[in-house]
Amino acid sequence: MNMRNIFGKFEGDKIIWIIAACLGIFSMIVIYSAASGLSNDLAKQNFLFYFRSHGFNLLLGFILIYIVHLFDYRWFGRISRIGFVFAIILLVATIAFGHESNEAKRELFGIQTFYIVEFFVIIFLAQIIAKWGNEINDIKHKFLPLLGAILLVSVLIMTQNVSTSIILLITSFVLLFISPLKKKIFFTTLVILLLFGGLFISTNGFGIPGFNRFETVKNRVERFFDAKETDIEKYVKTVNPDNIRQEILAEGAIATGGIMPVNGPGNSIFNSYLPQCYSDYIFAITVEEYGAIIGIVLIFFYLIIFYRVFKIIRYTKSVFGVYLAVGLGFLIVFQALIHVLVNIGLFPSTGQTLPMFSWGGMSIIVTSICFGVILSISKEAKREKKLKINQHTTIE
Repeated sequence: MNMRNIFGKFEGDKIIWIIAACLGIFSMIVIYSAASGLSNDLAKQNFLFYFRSHGFNLLLGFILIYIVHLFDYRWFGRISRIGFVFAIILLVATIAFGHESNEAKRELFGIQTFYIVEFFVIIFLAQIIAKWGNEINDIKHKFLPLLGAILLVSVLIMTQNVSTSIILLITSFVLLFISPLKKKIFFTTLVILLLFGGLFISTNGFGIPGFNRFETVKNRVERFFDAKETDIEKYVKTVNPDNIRQEILAEGAIATGGIMPVNGPGNSIFNSYLPQCYSDYIFAITVEEYGAIIGIVLIFFYLIIFYRVFKIIRYTKSVFGVYLAVGLGFLIVFQALIHVLVNIGLFPSTGQTLPMFSWGGMSIIVTSICFGVILSISKEAKREKKLKINQHTTIE
């Protein structure tokens, strides 16, 4: 009875609660084994730092999930405009005063700000679309200003992180696609942006200062499409993984893992050479140590999250709640799929982490808040579902 009372306080979609818990618990095991095998002596001495910090961030994350899911999600809609303005200010401050690493500024006072910006932009977009309804088809006064706001944020992020900018842009267009916006307007805008975007990237932002990241992106794409045999031959001849690009190492880790668990926890070979094995390439290390079956289960966890989101919106009364659940759910799942595609060699390197699984601070915090908001929406959906079932029973 006491256990029922305890678990009864965790409201909302129980499947999402279970998946979030499984991701967190299993990630602790993988982070420990991945970081413990680092070849750098200093990193070896401090590998517990990754384990402790990840555990702390997860604990804080689950506290945030619980607190946020108790709130009415409509509260986020009330602060959407303020949040959007804050996101712009945060972006500009990061670009101007942020810490530079690998020729990009992504941190301000040690905080990765782009995750916060993504969150507030999705809230703003969901609120605006829900509020306007069919009025969004007013191209001059509604749609174009909204599109301009989305592009402004995307371009600002693009100066420092192209992959994050593209993920946010695609998520925004998913919301526009399911909105009352006429499909003719949607697809016309999409085609124009694709043509313009291709030209913009290929010319390094038309030579405008600040878009130096495009050169890095082009190099990664070109390297991705280069013949991999060259890298493999180089690996065989030199037997020095440090000379091999990280994508080949990730594929090697996955190939070593096999279908079923072979190596076991802590027995990774490639974590000594693979950069960011505990974040950008944690999926590859997971498959190497636990096998492809576990990797597939991990992918299914994220797909189930998105499936549960669609189950939730079927009974969500609020239009804002529908757009918000789809936007945040798609953001989490799309980032996860990009991470996996990079790790298995089907997509160029992006630096995207695996949500709620990779080591990281702000990524876990913001993802936890997103889970909390989705669970808050699911509480209302469950009430609406029960109400409809009771009404149907009464009528019969």
